[in-house]
Amino acid sequence: MVTIDSPDMRLRLRHLLQRTWKRKNNHGPQCTDFIKDIRQLQSNGFYRVYLGETEIPEHLLTGEITSANINDSRKHTWSIIHAGGVRGWVPWKYKLLFHLNLRSMAPSEDIFQDFCVTLSECYGRCAIVVDPQNWRTPRRYPSPISCHRPLSSPVDLLPVRCCPKVAQEHGHELIQLPFQCAHLNPLNSAWSTVKWFAVNNRGKYSEAIYDKDTVQKYILCTELIEGSLRKMTKRKWEEAMSRVWKNENYYLNGNNR
Repeated sequence: MVTIDSPDMRLRLRHLLQRTWKRKNNHGPQCTDFIKDIRQLQSNGFYRVYLGETEIPEHLLTGEITSANINDSRKHTWSIIHAGGVRGWVPWKYKLLFHLNLRSMAPSEDIFQDFCVTLSECYGRCAIVVDPQNWRTPRRYPSPISCHRPLSSPVDLLPVRCCPKVAQEHGHELIQLPFQCAHLNPLNSAWSTVKWFAVNNRGKYSEAIYDKDTVQKYILCTELIEGSLRKMTKRKWEEAMSRVWKNENYYLNGNNR
């Protein structure tokens, strides 16, 4: 049972407050320009895909509260890099990483190349939306100039380097989500579903082995995360995209002024 005093609940409340603050303080013109551009691409036959990453701290999977207080530099963490849209998760070999310090990993274009090939085979031309303002990126406050227009430099979602030229070679367009517009990204709903399932079902994916006077507990982490991803069904993706669409209409109708 999750209580208001538990680290899991405090984490969810903190994320909720952050998203609320971002929505009230985002740059309206950037959002409006981004929405017009992404919808123009859709009208030209592009399928909208959101590519992103999230971290799942080890204590969320094991349930060990003491590990939540360990210094960040010593925490073992799972990272998921995946993509999806109104049709559900993209059917590609998503990346699941278990690491102590992901910053030491060099980003690679090969993963993004494989991703673009999969998109072409499954959907044709795609508008790939990325949001580099994630849990690992320091908060920066850019100028009011829109940052989503055709990217000239790669965007790193470690260990994936999203290169605009690679995307264009496969007929896709790479677009960056405007600053502080997390409510325009359905991946946030997907990640919440994944983590909620993992926290509340970790007991079903664990085994205890008794050896004399000791007990060893094993968590089937890969199976647990795969089960969590399946929980984000196509119907939930449609619901998440519907909320994003309503938020976009909110800006297009001028209600943000």
